[in-house]
Amino acid sequence: MTTKTKTYLAALIPLSAVAFFNPFGAINDQLSKFLFLFSCCLVSVILLFNKNPKLKNYPKFGFFLLYCGIFTGYLITILIHGQGAITALITLLPIIFAYSCFFIFYKLNIPKSKLLDLIKILAILGIVVYVINRIFYPNIIFGTKGGGDRAGMLRMWIPFIELQILMFFYYIEKAAKNGLSKNTALWIIVYGTMAILSVTRQVIILSFILGTLLYLYNTHGAKKIIVAIFICAICITIVPQLPIVEVITETTEQEAERTDGMENNIRLKAWEYYTEDAQESIITKIFGNGVPVLQKTQWGRKIDRHTNAELGGLGLYPTDVGWAGFYFYYGIIGTIGLILIFIKTIRYSLNHNKFWITAWLLLIAATSFASGQILYYYQIISLSMILYLVYGKNGHYNLRI
Repeated sequence: MTTKTKTYLAALIPLSAVAFFNPFGAINDQLSKFLFLFSCCLVSVILLFNKNPKLKNYPKFGFFLLYCGIFTGYLITILIHGQGAITALITLLPIIFAYSCFFIFYKLNIPKSKLLDLIKILAILGIVVYVINRIFYPNIIFGTKGGGDRAGMLRMWIPFIELQILMFFYYIEKAAKNGLSKNTALWIIVYGTMAILSVTRQVIILSFILGTLLYLYNTHGAKKIIVAIFICAICITIVPQLPIVEVITETTEQEAERTDGMENNIRLKAWEYYTEDAQESIITKIFGNGVPVLQKTQWGRKIDRHTNAELGGLGLYPTDVGWAGFYFYYGIIGTIGLILIFIKTIRYSLNHNKFWITAWLLLIAATSFASGQILYYYQIISLSMILYLVYGKNGHYNLRI
């Protein structure tokens, strides 16, 4: 199989996960998942007829525990919560395939440089889609998610935002090692702007904190001191005056007043609900509950009524507390597995001097405390691609900055 063919097959998976950007909202959620599953199966079948490298030097035990958690959660949702075996399996399949995409990319054995080029293209396509939707708003050209007000700003769907943050770190490290060229500076500005346009506080704050630390870590001597002083000066004088910062600060203060103390914080309530209140017993804490099929099963309707604000619930969504939601679905077994995958990959990327990947993994792990990046199958794909950049055989670690 040629490298070009491998690249096309690799591109098919993330593009199908976002329903090929869903022009005019023509593809519903079920069809979108089907396209993703079909693409993964198609690529897997093609790979059966090709000589593939043997899997080695990856977090085997972490993946073992992750799949054990998914499987035991699946059994619990049938045996304890009474969901049908087929219904429960269909609900789980996108998550199973999303985390398994690491193995698909590994078997594809695509050169890492080509996969990195693909990531750059996907990030740019995501920006193009966002700009088009923004121009034609309130009409939505791509996707079904209309704009909404968040923190006093218009918030719209940004496809592959997680890959744009990755590229933000990539070009920061490139600037630190090779100097700040016009091209590199442009991409830093573009991807930094996309982080801001995500209108997600933890993403904005952590992106710029980790980006700053990344740059300082890769510079030395007087240059590091000068850059540190310059950044501090900007943070003190310019940053507080930016409209986005003023809006975020004001919104945070309003939320603090509205919640009237930590005991009423909606995310803390969600954490308590998914880690304690919604747990049937110690068994579900260890082995997980599985994923409820909302509005289609008795248990799913019960969870939906209690958590869905539109149905009079408390507004406690698992995607607002990613790690707690993951723990609820797949138990302590699956959660430990995913944590081990993050820990080993962070250490491995550090040891191989790929600090831009380290920064991205830290951001994903941290922001998943208050978002659902480890639960959305179309964002898990990005994690699988990065895992291949770290552990893949083709090209070893020859990703030049």
